[in-house]
Amino acid sequence: MDKYQQENGIRYARYSLEVDLLCLGERMRASTFRPCLKVFTTTSLVGALNARFPAHYRPFVASARFISFRAESLVYSPRDRVHNVSKVPLQIEYLADVKAEMHLQLNDFTCKEMPEEFELQLGGMKSSGFGRCRVTLEETSIDPGNPEVGDLAVRCLHDQKALEQWGIRNVIHPRYGYLFVPDHGKHGHYERALLEGSEVAAHHFLLSQDAESPKKTDDVAPILKAVVGAISGRRCPGSSFRNNTAQVFEQYGFEVTRLYLLTKQNQTRTRNGAQVLLNVLDALKQFKQQLSAERSIGAAIIKCLPALGEGETDVR
Repeated sequence: MDKYQQENGIRYARYSLEVDLLCLGERMRASTFRPCLKVFTTTSLVGALNARFPAHYRPFVASARFISFRAESLVYSPRDRVHNVSKVPLQIEYLADVKAEMHLQLNDFTCKEMPEEFELQLGGMKSSGFGRCRVTLEETSIDPGNPEVGDLAVRCLHDQKALEQWGIRNVIHPRYGYLFVPDHGKHGHYERALLEGSEVAAHHFLLSQDAESPKKTDDVAPILKAVVGAISGRRCPGSSFRNNTAQVFEQYGFEVTRLYLLTKQNQTRTRNGAQVLLNVLDALKQFKQQLSAERSIGAAIIKCLPALGEGETDVR
């Protein structure tokens, strides 16, 4: 601990964060559709703060969660300037009219030298005007209080030091993934991370603001019955296509999965399989409230479609 934290304990400052266009995208393997995250990652926030304030001597501890946004998409085609031709076009999802709140742990640097208003460059597509965040101090010296149990609203690294740093006291029902951690320059590595939706005991500003948490899914029989009806008499898509779709569904939910499948429906090779999976998605949507709490169940169903149907599988 530095001098400020020794005298005042662990306290936070709350900032409002507004941005017109934000692209927190992840490229899906062998896909022309790039979905956008609906949560912040602690690594990207800390990286953006380090780039904005490179002379600080204490590590930043920051988290943020969305208040409101509007999801949009655009078609973007990178251009090869050497040959003066466009490459394969990509469909990119982004967020517009974003409002969020950011909590920053106070120390000798952040409490004395951080400006009350500043601009932060966050996410991708910066050269096209995306990610120019306006950050304004709203409240300082916030006592985080006792940990509360709820669903995690950010993605953060999963190791003991990081959990203590972000104020996560207990991981009850985890959802694991990976986050990219930069080393030097443009190089880096992946580390295990806790994903949004993990049930944890943590500071209140790390948790989802939903008034009512979706109920856990105990009985999957009605869900399976609806899915069987959706695929009855139809050939299931191949394992690679199912696995990719399941991955999109588990990470991003119903809306992004539908956009992904509509893109695949426009391709001759995957047209039939995309239609089958769109039917499955419609069947799963009847149970949206339950599955939003445990998207891994929906992902597992998508992966195992041949076992639910007649066993016939399309090679695509």
